[in-house]
Amino acid sequence: LGVPRGEIMDDYMQHFAEGEQLGKSDEEIIAELGNIEDMIRDLPEDEVVQSVATTWSEPGTNGAGTDNIEGNRAGNESSLAEKVEAESLKRNSYDGNYSEIVVDGSVADVTVTESNDGRIYVDYQNNGDLDCQLKYEFYQYEENGVFYTGVRRREGVGGTNRKTISFFGKTISFENVFNRDANADISLNVKIPTGMGKVVVKTGSGEMKVRALRVASMVLGTGSGYMDVNDIEAEAFRLNTGSGNVRLEKGRFESAMMNTGSGDITLYMIDTDKLNGNTASGDLSMRNVHAGSLKFNTASGDIDMSDVEAISVSFNSASGDICGENILVQDSINCTTASGDVDMDGSARNLKFGSASGDLCMRCGGELQSVSASTGSGDVDMTLEGITGMEITTKVQSGDVEIHWQNQNSCVKNATSTFGDGSCKVQVKTGAGDVCVICR
Repeated sequence: LGVPRGEIMDDYMQHFAEGEQLGKSDEEIIAELGNIEDMIRDLPEDEVVQSVATTWSEPGTNGAGTDNIEGNRAGNESSLAEKVEAESLKRNSYDGNYSEIVVDGSVADVTVTESNDGRIYVDYQNNGDLDCQLKYEFYQYEENGVFYTGVRRREGVGGTNRKTISFFGKTISFENVFNRDANADISLNVKIPTGMGKVVVKTGSGEMKVRALRVASMVLGTGSGYMDVNDIEAEAFRLNTGSGNVRLEKGRFESAMMNTGSGDITLYMIDTDKLNGNTASGDLSMRNVHAGSLKFNTASGDIDMSDVEAISVSFNSASGDICGENILVQDSINCTTASGDVDMDGSARNLKFGSASGDLCMRCGGELQSVSASTGSGDVDMTLEGITGMEITTKVQSGDVEIHWQNQNSCVKNATSTFGDGSCKVQVKTGAGDVCVICR
């Protein structure tokens, strides 16, 4: 059962009496009681009279000019809304003859699509509460052939909510500073003409959608917002994210570079001559990717891919796993991980897999010329298809070895053995793990 409110009132009154005897101010006494909002909820409704005063600074005054409005909060918002109502909705169109466009959404959700008449269209809506509308504003300017637009904090604007409570003859005021970044309800929709030289789109915490664009160069970046990119053609494409996740679907690039901290990257239906990427703890997932050179590095994130065609593939991970299904490569597949496992199904001329303590599992065919698998304490499980022969060298410290070539079986370790015409060179090395090689 809760404490009776009568006792709560007695405790508060005693606390104030003792504080006054010690020469403390009302504000000092109230601070010692803890959370002021919790205290208000504890008190009987008929014992508390509340009012609100909202203080805000006009743009450009750096806090020098203020309007103070006291009374009911709803009345405050009605009065203050007149100052920002005209700025909360902007719809503008501009001549599209620019070499570059830079869109910086900050906390806003940003959508960028193609315009069909060669012009630039910008639609800004701030649907947040009064605090949010006071804090953020729309901007647009041009400089050296570059079109800039976005959302930013108003210069010199600060805001507080001051509440005043009166009970048992005491009047106490306290403030809450505006902090609405997480609850900002702002959207920025931009349409740009096709063939733009360079497009840069950035957000801080807002989400990003980019659709159906054909440009020379594109740079996308977000701090923590989700990034959804679809149907993009660009000669050069670059993507950066901190903790936000990324989904990129239907992209055609000459070169692409992707970097992420803890955000995950999902790629689907990508066609590029060169694709490089780095991730710290984020995972990488790719489906139906066609590339010339494909290279990704990750610290602790996993790499999961299927239906990938490339000339050369290189994946490196510190502690993450590397998994591939139907990976068709003309030249070489190189996968290394420190403590993660490697599980690969595909074809290539040259295969190189390595792990410090993880297991290595591969099912590979094609015109195999060389295979190298090395692990410290993990097992090696290898299935080679379509080869006419192999020369295999095993170096195993304490594990067992099994080699199956057609009707021949061998358990010899730390030796070089030849099967068939010996055309495929195979090297297997493990410390404490077992080795199993099957040729079909």
